[in-house]
Amino acid sequence: MIPGEAKLCGTVRAFSDEVRALIRERMRTICAGIASAFQVEISADIRDTFSVLVNQEEQSKVIAEVARSIVDPAKVFTRSQPKMGSEDFADMLHAVPGAYFWLGHDGSVPVHNPGYILDDKILPIGASMFARIIETRLPVGAHA
Repeated sequence: MIPGEAKLCGTVRAFSDEVRALIRERMRTICAGIASAFQVEISADIRDTFSVLVNQEEQSKVIAEVARSIVDPAKVFTRSQPKMGSEDFADMLHAVPGAYFWLGHDGSVPVHNPGYILDDKILPIGASMFARIIETRLPVGAHA
């Protein structure tokens, strides 16, 4: 027996909002073409969830300086390859300048994996990072 309907779900990610818009447009065009060719109905429910995350340069420099004051400067990496993650913090950066950063850990299994175990030695480093960022960004006397 052939089912009367099918459902396809997925995630689309890109490194620019222009490419994300083009992907949405092309997916709708492809769906319309397939629907016409096979005389079927296709409903393309494409949800534009998160923007592309782009750190602001000034805030990124602050993060790097703060990190170098907390951990061995040789362990601070400021140039990374773009990642195909999906992060709601991207939308926050449209409202408020900022920078997203990662803390390394001693484990060999990355986050979002069932085998991941939190390396709790990074907690004081993360807390120190946030405290130092606040100390460096607040006007003099504002945190006294």
